[in-house]
Amino acid sequence: LYGAGLSKPLSGDAAKAVDTVTALRLPVVAIDLPSGVSGASGEILSRAFRAEVTVTFARKKPGHLLLPGRGQCGEIVLADIGVGDGIIAQ
Repeated sequence: LYGAGLSKPLSGDAAKAVDTVTALRLPVVAIDLPSGVSGASGEILSRAFRAEVTVTFARKKPGHLLLPGRGQCGEIVLADIGVGDGIIAQ
C-alpha cells in the first residue's frame, strides 16, 4: 500500500486492510517495506503488515534493520535494479 516514505499512521481502508490480512493470517510479500513501518526509524505507525518476504531495491533502509520494524519484514531480499553505489551516495 505504502513504501518507505510513510510517515503517519495508517487509517481508513489501509488500516482495515492490515487488520483483515492479520486476522485471516494471509501471507504477505512486501515491496520496499511492509506498509505501516517507518522506513526512517523502524517504528510501527499504529499497525503494520507482517510480511513473510520483503523485496527492497538498491539498499536496505533503516526500517528494515531497526526494531520493531525489522520484525515485520520477514526475509529481506535486496533486488538489484542497476543503481550503483555512486548514485546512492548522491
